[in-house]
Amino acid sequence: MISFIIRLKDNITAPFLQNKLPLFQWGVVLFVLFIGWQMLLITLNSFVDIVQQDQKGLYMRLGRYIETVEPGLHFKVPLFDYITRISVRERQGYIEHIDAMTQDNVIIKVSLQYTYTVSDPRKYHLDVIKPDQIITEFAQGKLRDIINSIPMHDVMKYRTQMNQKIMLELQEKEKDYGVSFKLVQIQGTYPPQEVQEAIKQRMVTEEKTAGAKEEALQKKILADANFYDAQKKAEAEKYQIVETAQAKHTAIKMMLEEMAKYQNIAPKYLDYLMTQELKNNSKWILTNPTQNAQSPNIRFHIDESPLTNLSTNPLSSEK
Repeated sequence: MISFIIRLKDNITAPFLQNKLPLFQWGVVLFVLFIGWQMLLITLNSFVDIVQQDQKGLYMRLGRYIETVEPGLHFKVPLFDYITRISVRERQGYIEHIDAMTQDNVIIKVSLQYTYTVSDPRKYHLDVIKPDQIITEFAQGKLRDIINSIPMHDVMKYRTQMNQKIMLELQEKEKDYGVSFKLVQIQGTYPPQEVQEAIKQRMVTEEKTAGAKEEALQKKILADANFYDAQKKAEAEKYQIVETAQAKHTAIKMMLEEMAKYQNIAPKYLDYLMTQELKNNSKWILTNPTQNAQSPNIRFHIDESPLTNLSTNPLSSEK
């Protein structure tokens, strides 16, 4: 066939190359060459077929399945054989906002996304009519069945477990449809408007409760800090009072020891202390004026009692 076209070309172009054909006949020559080239391509195409990298081919002979061919160049018998190409790239299915009833009779809207690839082109193309539509309807039915067996609270909370259940249900039909599921994911669950309002109110209440607990905790911490500070202040005041009383007790004891050494000066010093005390007091206590104002004979006694007895008078007088 090829040699015939080449000889035909030579016979047509030879007269023109020898300047035996007029110029206007070039159009006819080019048209004949174009037709011959197209016939050559059609002839070659009827003998070979190319399957792309993202495809697999179903080799058919007179309508009968022969085999599944891989990507590449394949020869076939013209008019008897043909190859049907099936894409094996990952496909996406989406179920959007379908109504489903939960176990506690609440109707919610659910969206689901899933992806799959063709694993068996023969079953996918020859055994199933509209396989993509059948897979979508099957996934939709399984989604409703699973939601119908779960309370609404669990539907909103346990998406991962639901995805796993749906995947297991779909995988049981992989061999029947000639596909392999790769991903199943619930995109959204939408309860009724009144349920959404109740959930919103509950979230607000929980937020307020958490804020109140935090505020109470802060107040408790502040109260504990104030109590600790007051306790420390009380301990400091107690320590200061004890130390002051101890110092006064020591000072009085030392003074009495010194006064015991000078019996003639001690009565005068005591009179001076009594005068100062009466001067600072608003009340005067007068004794019997007829009584002899002679100073009493005072005998000094040093109190060796502990600090708790400081309230008693360390001096005792005798007439």
